[in-house]
Amino acid sequence: MYNKVKNVILIALIVMSACITSTYAITPISEPRYQGIDVSNWQGYIDYRQVANSGVKVVYIKASQVTNFEDPYF
Repeated sequence: MYNKVKNVILIALIVMSACITSTYAITPISEPRYQGIDVSNWQGYIDYRQVANSGVKVVYIKASQVTNFEDPYF
């Protein structure tokens, strides 16, 4: 289970790094669809094992803002 959570976080980080240089609008496809959440500094500590056990498959993580803020939970 830990590896699944680790993979979800890694994928989210890769997606975020791609979005830093450019932004793309992606049309949703019909299948497969994954339940996901969007997290940032406002949620505080997150137990990702509990998140994965709840059925969430995708996590979007906001770790910074502009150039002078880095999320302490990141």
